[in-house]
Amino acid sequence: MSRLRWSIMGLSEVRREGEDTITLKSGNLLYYREGDQLSQGGVGFLVHRSLINNIITIGSVSSRVAYLILRVSKRYSLKVIQVYAPTSKHPDEEVEVMYEDISRAIHKSKTYFNVSTLRPINTHIPCPESFQLELSNRFECLQSCQSVDEINNRFVETVQAVGSKFFRPRRRDRPQKLSDHTLNLMAERRSMVLQTSVDAKAFRQLNRRISRSLRRDIRNFNTNCIEEAIERNKGSKVFARDVSVGQSQLTKLKTDDGRIASTKAEVLREIENFYGQLYTSVALPVSSSTVDPRAKLTRHYTEDIPDISLYEIRMALKQLKNNKAPGEDGITSELLQAGGTPVLKVLQKLFNSVLLEGITPEAWNRSVVVLFFKKGDNTLLKNYRRRFTSCFQGSSRIVSHAGSMTSSLPNKPASEKALAP
Repeated sequence: MSRLRWSIMGLSEVRREGEDTITLKSGNLLYYREGDQLSQGGVGFLVHRSLINNIITIGSVSSRVAYLILRVSKRYSLKVIQVYAPTSKHPDEEVEVMYEDISRAIHKSKTYFNVSTLRPINTHIPCPESFQLELSNRFECLQSCQSVDEINNRFVETVQAVGSKFFRPRRRDRPQKLSDHTLNLMAERRSMVLQTSVDAKAFRQLNRRISRSLRRDIRNFNTNCIEEAIERNKGSKVFARDVSVGQSQLTKLKTDDGRIASTKAEVLREIENFYGQLYTSVALPVSSSTVDPRAKLTRHYTEDIPDISLYEIRMALKQLKNNKAPGEDGITSELLQAGGTPVLKVLQKLFNSVLLEGITPEAWNRSVVVLFFKKGDNTLLKNYRRRFTSCFQGSSRIVSHAGSMTSSLPNKPASEKALAP
């Protein structure tokens, strides 16, 4: 498929159980729905990774009709309908049901066009000196920034722009499941020309050999994955993740009133409402007349908060763990560590401005919610384990590390702390 130019592929005879939407390891999206019989029939779509963000709705009407709605522009949208038509051997009643399903798919939601068809995780900076020099030159424009929002936004934009020029994300090598023997048999099958009955017989025999070789290769691959998981003292979930074809996507949610939300906007709205209610404080206000039996706290420190020094930020960056998921800004801890002194000076200005003004940047209030399905009904949000990643995540780690070191440092001026090794 890498040699073909394609955007959307309609699939028939997917032969998979259930209904699901999966992001494959190649980045493409696979949607499928099983047929009326187990391991038979079914329809689906294969969407190119460049169009995933344009998907509005993806679903099915029956085991023979599936539909996909794409956003073409702000004004127009495109609907693609995949139909797995029955053959002439099927009764007329089944054909009529298929036409009714097609009509339902067409009128399910209005679109302008209808078309029917039968981390970078490991950051590698080749020239850290040049990277830091360009950062230092671009950070000169931050001297005129006053508000914390302006400092944070300009800092993120600069690090993203300069980092994209210098770092090269390392692609994960995909494990090779098939042996060279199987690949050679497939290449031989592609080069065969069927002209006589003898060629057809040889083609069938070659298909049997390929099927046996495929089963043997996949069995050996799974066995090796299990052995490696055992040697690394990992559980069965790690093995299942390694052999999976991709990541499942959340496309449908059940609302409080029992309605099914299927569009991306409805799903996001339901998630926002669910977690908004979950994390809303319901504690009753404490009455002033209530007598607190606990002893009063006596403060032995001053209200003045000392400024965060470059040394504290440098030590906090060194303590950050690598290979961690970034927040919404996409800036990893490796990229901050490679920025050197220019990054430290801007972070110092940002953090001290936050402490002085008592206001955090607006971007720190946004987060990305990643949901992991546990068990039960996959249309209920309570059956998902949540994980939050935000722009504040990396900054909070730095501030917490720097704050913990402030109490352990001797009483030195800030300038001496900045010059400490």
